[in-house]
Amino acid sequence: MDPVRKDAKNAEAFVIQVGAFSDPANARHLVEKLKAEKIPAYTEPVKTAQGEKTRVRAGPYPTLTAAENGRSRLKSLKLLPGGGDAKIVHKGE
Repeated sequence: MDPVRKDAKNAEAFVIQVGAFSDPANARHLVEKLKAEKIPAYTEPVKTAQGEKTRVRAGPYPTLTAAENGRSRLKSLKLLPGGGDAKIVHKGE
């Protein structure tokens, strides 16, 4: 596969930052809730000034519009911790 194509494809993948948790069990519980609603989700560890956290992300989505629609669905299902506005980022950021 052409490396430029692969990078371009990754650049077009978006994910929704749903939350970050100090307790990995809380992150896993949220991922289970997302998957029960047929929302693709995964966790990844992230180091912060407050120590390691487990980040929950929904996606990836092929376009920004698809990710925005996914975020609206998360809001309507009340699956955003604290009811906040989830950030959309490129996958891998």
